[in-house]
Amino acid sequence: MPRKAATLTKLFVLDTNVLMHDPTSLYRFEEHDVYVPIATLEELDQHKKGMNEVSRNARQASRFLDEIVSKLDSIEEGVPLAPHSHNAATGRLFLQTQAITGDIPLSLPTSKVDNQILGVVLFLSRHYPKRQVILVSKDINMRIKARALGLPAEDYFNDKVLEDTDLLYAGLRELPANFWDTHGKGMESWQANGQTYYRIKGPLVTSLLPNEFVFQEGPNPLYAKVLKVEGKQAEMVTVRDFSHHKNNVWGITSRNREQNFALNVLMDPEIDFVTLLGQAGTGKTLLTLAAGLAQVLDKKIYTEIIMTRVTVPVGEDIGFLPGTEEEKMTPWMGALEDNLDVLNKSDDDAGEWTRCHAGPDSFAHQGQVAELHARPHLSQQVPHHRRGAEPHAQADEDADHPRRPRHQGGVPGQYLPDRHALPHRRQFRPHLRGGPFQRLAAQRPCHLAAG
Repeated sequence: MPRKAATLTKLFVLDTNVLMHDPTSLYRFEEHDVYVPIATLEELDQHKKGMNEVSRNARQASRFLDEIVSKLDSIEEGVPLAPHSHNAATGRLFLQTQAITGDIPLSLPTSKVDNQILGVVLFLSRHYPKRQVILVSKDINMRIKARALGLPAEDYFNDKVLEDTDLLYAGLRELPANFWDTHGKGMESWQANGQTYYRIKGPLVTSLLPNEFVFQEGPNPLYAKVLKVEGKQAEMVTVRDFSHHKNNVWGITSRNREQNFALNVLMDPEIDFVTLLGQAGTGKTLLTLAAGLAQVLDKKIYTEIIMTRVTVPVGEDIGFLPGTEEEKMTPWMGALEDNLDVLNKSDDDAGEWTRCHAGPDSFAHQGQVAELHARPHLSQQVPHHRRGAEPHAQADEDADHPRRPRHQGGVPGQYLPDRHALPHRRQFRPHLRGGPFQRLAAQRPCHLAAG
């Protein structure tokens, strides 16, 4: 029987479905003790045959249990888990070694395994009144019955993906009011390219991360990005103000602090991968497309934008769709198309894209969104088909460009060192409406390709 520990650690009673869900759950309760009823062992034995995941997990759990108890003469006082878990679990494992009757209500037949486990939990909670005995089960109804009997019960959370967005890395932090008092001593400051740089030391430096944004509101607000952290010293730079019209990105300006921070990282060519997390309607797609258009057409840093979206339906699936890969993706790309409508203006502020179509070779009569797809700068692909492709192949391949990728050959059918890896779109179909989403390769800018 479990020892009456002086520290009064918790005693977790495992249901069979926990072990079949995660065989390593035996080692997931840190300093607390784990109790496995005999009914759980019986159910593991019943489910060990088969080739599915449940059967494999049942066999693995049995192997773990055998490894823990096989070399001991007595398991009455529990088996230490530390030697078998590299000290990840410091509690003990207890197996039911005697018959237990838990005085469960007569309406719960003891022939059912779930009720037998509830009887064990009821017995342990009464035998150790000063110790917390908790049932761990993936079965919702079993947890409900346990609570109806006055027994604490919990779901097994150890292997669940983090869902609370408040605990995720936010990418920004607010500096305390006394930040400059604690970090201003010995601070170095200089200006370059219209931005102010700071090199600071202080207690917060070790917790800062590269590319993390820091801000401080007040009469003299500060909005900066951490460039690097070296030991007890950090270097920061003030961010560019994209809320001002003169700094607009493809006609788009930021409307709050978070959007301004997002544009700063999206427009930074030294940052190769950016993830944006936020509620619907906060501008994630619009800002990303605007930054992509500006860097492909205006700054010529990249040669192509590849838009993709995970094809996970909301509600019932619409089934298989006819057509090419791009035509199949049409229903999934509605949100991206809407944002392209906003960005594809027809006035002089629309950027090079519209100006490029003002000549005799224009596709303007086919519609503004179709214009975007007609150019060699934009394509749509299914995420699964991008597997194995070279992400850096999207960079500008000019020989003089500092970020030119060094290709070792090419990816067949996608990118080659030659700019004209695939034919122009008009060689696929004679007219634009026939297939507005054909795959296009990276080609020269339109003002060079015209004629």
